Amino acid sequence: MEQLSLSVNGPNSVQDIFSTFLFPAFRQIVDENNLDLSLLSFRPEDGASAYSSIQFGTNVLCRIRYGGKQRYLGLPRRFSNLLPEGTSTKVASSDKDYVRVPFKNPDELLLYRDCLCRALQEIINAIPKSFDCCSRFKQCSDARRCIHPDKSIAINCGYRSILASGRIFYGENRNID
Repeated sequence: MEQLSLSVNGPNSVQDIFSTFLFPAFRQIVDENNLDLSLLSFRPEDGASAYSSIQFGTNVLCRIRYGGKQRYLGLPRRFSNLLPEGTSTKVASSDKDYVRVPFKNPDELLLYRDCLCRALQEIINAIPKSFDCCSRFKQCSDARRCIHPDKSIAINCGYRSILASGRIFYGENRNID
């Protein structure tokens, strides 16, 4: 899997828009969830694929086609409810798992940044837990987020996703009775 590259292919490329405008918002979400940033990747268009994709781990956050006559943001259908109201979409018969949102210029992708951020958070929230909480549950509660220094342990903590939902069971910030 290709790791995130912040190099620019051109002043108006999809990778430029991702690096400059989308990546900082995605990085904030990954950091707030105390997860490893290397799980976020940008795969540029190549000969085998007609689109670029943004993934978190093995989950596709979105696909972006920006070439020839077809220019669209491809969003997994499960996230279509997150699109702004009134967004024009299409489902291709050859690609029924994605909704396509047409655009003309890559900077139009900024209109969907909040939607993509919510989709990323949903992907993170769906990561199955391996355990309920670790010995740092009080410190995490006080910080209102997981603070475990080992991100490979943090990703498996069930309490991490509970904290992300705003519920706090312990410490000075307890809000659940």
